[in-house]
Amino acid sequence: MGTVRVYKMTNASGFAPNPFGGILTLACCKPQIRNVTKEGDVIIGIGSRTMENNYKKRPATFNNKIIYAMEVEKVIPWTEYYEFCKNKEELKCKYQASGNDKIDMVGDCIYLWNKDNPNNPKFANHNDKEACIRYISNFRFIDSCAHSEKREALHDLGGKYVLIGNPNKSFYLGKKCITWNYLNKNKIKVNRAAFGIVLDSSAAEDLFGLFEKKNIPTLKQLSQDEIRKRLLQEHWDKAFEDCSKVPLEIKKEEVEEQIRDLEDLKSISQKKIERVDNEPIIVLSRKGFDSCYGRTPSLIINKKIISFPIPESDAGDYDYCYKDLRVKVNGNTIDLESLILASVGKEKKTIFSDSENRFELEKGGSKSKCHLDPQLQNYFELDEDFIASLGQMGIAEKTLEKYSIRSGDLFLFFGNFMFADEKTFRLKEKYGWNDFFHCLWGYMEVGKIVNPKTEEVEIPEYVKRHNPHTKYESDGNRIYIASDTLSNQWCPVGFEGKIKGYGIFDYDNKLILSRHGKENRNKWKIFPLKVNNREYKVLGSA
Repeated sequence: MGTVRVYKMTNASGFAPNPFGGILTLACCKPQIRNVTKEGDVIIGIGSRTMENNYKKRPATFNNKIIYAMEVEKVIPWTEYYEFCKNKEELKCKYQASGNDKIDMVGDCIYLWNKDNPNNPKFANHNDKEACIRYISNFRFIDSCAHSEKREALHDLGGKYVLIGNPNKSFYLGKKCITWNYLNKNKIKVNRAAFGIVLDSSAAEDLFGLFEKKNIPTLKQLSQDEIRKRLLQEHWDKAFEDCSKVPLEIKKEEVEEQIRDLEDLKSISQKKIERVDNEPIIVLSRKGFDSCYGRTPSLIINKKIISFPIPESDAGDYDYCYKDLRVKVNGNTIDLESLILASVGKEKKTIFSDSENRFELEKGGSKSKCHLDPQLQNYFELDEDFIASLGQMGIAEKTLEKYSIRSGDLFLFFGNFMFADEKTFRLKEKYGWNDFFHCLWGYMEVGKIVNPKTEEVEIPEYVKRHNPHTKYESDGNRIYIASDTLSNQWCPVGFEGKIKGYGIFDYDNKLILSRHGKENRNKWKIFPLKVNNREYKVLGSA
């Protein structure tokens, strides 16, 4: 058995991979993986939180679960794939009428090679600009439900090869995805790496053994109707013209423009952002419950803003449950678990999801653990040495490093909120809104930034005891420690040195970011942002 590659998927619509006709093919998307894969290699697609967002029929949990797996039997160039598809109806791009005039889409052969071109250009990626333009413009494009723009050609055809699975070792689970404990047992976290995560061959043996143990049928054993029921998007609302129409030409000018845009984006992503006149930066950071983590809004009760920390399956040494965290509401102390359950109006409600499973809250006990970060308030009454902190890693931390975030910069935290009844804590509508809105809920000025792997002595004892990021092994992990008091640049006149360097706001209408109405929640109303009559640029961060 060859190399094993695992990658995260954003959808399972029957396009990439294409499971129809008893043959599993990966012809579009994931060009880097297709470029390096050999016959005998194993490709495994797992779900992501983006997939959960894309799937409309909630609740559903796909993150880190197995969507498909195949042992690659054939690796053929795109220039041959269109010939391979000519006599295979299930691979051709076509549409089939379904119930209520909705459309089923099957097939992924949406690029037709012009083999009669006397120049017959060979494959080239975008790094060889001129050769790439000649190569891609020698294809014709068939408009499809999944890729309806020719601009996708540079990405799709950036992968020279099409991968075809062994029918006896191809599995498509889709909505019937399953948990694979091998990842957790070996502490493997799959990210969005372009080439996927490379695993030992034992991984494929373990997975195929799991399929056999659970009697998961191979793709060859599934009917077309059974496959269609496994798709995350069974039908397409928009009807397209028959694919037998004349394919669209891909013009050289179009490819050249796409390459130029790609080069510009690459240049921007690699360029370190310089501060303007050495001024401080405001970072807007989304924290707390959202549509992926928790799946219910946090609460505003009178003037009290309560942001719920996100769920986590295994917090290691920081094994906190929501019932462990206590806040004061209306003069009384209450735990976050009770608040969450009261807000959704049920004593037992499956509302949390994370990378492995759903957490079920039960009256009198809870299995739900949380990722307690950022920490802007002391949830533990016995600890008197509280110091506020924030942990960042991965893409979020790389973004902060790119902008050279440092001491004196200000984090403003926002999240999804709804108003709740002051007696029952039940979520309620306000101003005619029937869904959550974005609201600022806390702030923290950066006092110092610590690398816990090399500067452990710089981390305050409270932060060591309670912040989960102090135990992460990643080289890109950082702890942001709050300043004791706000710098004068952030304080209103007359309050210099009198305001803490961190805190949770009392509710005010000015903290609401969303414009009025559910459809406008992502259209904010606060910019330009001014502090003490000075206008600031705002950096958005994960």
